[in-house]
Amino acid sequence: MRHTILSLVIAGFAGMSFATGGCVADTETLDGVDTNVDPLAQSNIDMADYVISKCDAPAGGWQIGSEQFRVIPMGIQNGVGRFVIVKSTSGDGFEEWSIEKDWLRIRTDTTWAYEETPGGAWCDVKCGDNAPGTCQQRWNTNPNDPRNGLNPTSPWAYTIYQEPGKTGVGARWIQRKLSLAVGGTTEFTTQMEIKGAERNTCNSCAVNFGTKPGQSVSRRVQARRYANWKGFTDVVHLTVLSGPGAGEQYFYARGQGWIGFNDRVATHKVSNTVLPTSSCAGFQQGSICAVVGKSDGSSPPPPPPPPPPPPPPPPPPGTCECRTDVDNYCLYPKSTPNCAMTAPGGYCDPNGDGNFNDADWVKGYNEYHANCPDNPPPPPPPGQCECRTDVDNFCLYPPKTTNCAMTHPGGYCDPNGDGNFNDADWTKGYNEYHAACP
Repeated sequence: MRHTILSLVIAGFAGMSFATGGCVADTETLDGVDTNVDPLAQSNIDMADYVISKCDAPAGGWQIGSEQFRVIPMGIQNGVGRFVIVKSTSGDGFEEWSIEKDWLRIRTDTTWAYEETPGGAWCDVKCGDNAPGTCQQRWNTNPNDPRNGLNPTSPWAYTIYQEPGKTGVGARWIQRKLSLAVGGTTEFTTQMEIKGAERNTCNSCAVNFGTKPGQSVSRRVQARRYANWKGFTDVVHLTVLSGPGAGEQYFYARGQGWIGFNDRVATHKVSNTVLPTSSCAGFQQGSICAVVGKSDGSSPPPPPPPPPPPPPPPPPPGTCECRTDVDNYCLYPKSTPNCAMTAPGGYCDPNGDGNFNDADWVKGYNEYHANCPDNPPPPPPPGQCECRTDVDNFCLYPPKTTNCAMTHPGGYCDPNGDGNFNDADWTKGYNEYHAACP
């Protein structure tokens, strides 16, 4: 991730030390996760199923904006599974992670950056002080640009995230086991130290964005779960509420991995298998299935997508069908079936020569709009719950939505009346929404 203080991070360097926390035995499964039940019906989930799409070999990643997010397992060390998320085609931009029984931990991020000014240019972090007047960009080789990275004023730096007081142990980043039903939310909070190191030597260096010796910083995250999001099924949405990366948003799909960051959404799969590259650390692939808890090495298959909506009913015989790409009958092709005005002698072709140069365009426009109303549905009658285009379930509406009784205390979205929808009847909300809002 990038933020005004830190940038994207993930743990898995081969030449560095790693967390030595608890692990999951080969035959152990995560508490509360029933693999024989439809995943969407479960409220106890394992975030490893969402972050790591394959535990025994590199899996195809996703193109998200200018970056490619690909997970590569790096074996087990001291009982901890190591993996990297490679974000660049060259391999020099990556995050180093580890996984144990209860946490996904982040250790390093080689893409540390900060905004020169709010909403301004991104600057790569260097050892020492970083400020608007010292902005340089590693990838910028334009000698006429004062931000070019041809001659950095101090060594480029990457981020080290550390469990407070535990050198070599990555910071807790994502809680593995969450009680999170579809449509529900939960939160978790962690503490971490943030340090810098030189990219070329891996030696530690002081960076003004890091925490001071002996101090740590708190990070609070909200998790929300969707049945469907941007074409993906069973998606967990993480929002950083406070601390490092505050305001950043991450989206992970079950069995598919990291599929969205802030306002950027995965556009297509990528098969690049380039390993991470570093001048002072080496990497070697290896299975982490024993720690992830998958004995056969397979990733959980994503749930089947919902059925497509039924096609609109055909127009009655003899009726000219409405189209969405025009707003005038005389913009239809000549001799369109059931559209007499487009046939020779019709008002779109009075002289019957096959083109519409002599068409009655005003009549074509007026008749089209009389027979084909605009797409937005008419406003609901008084007292009826209004349809929205940004959700597909009444229980995703705000509490106490006007004229939506199901969202008020005691309604099926809030049966116990406590003001949140953790006990909602999501199935009923989905079915009633689609029945009322085609």
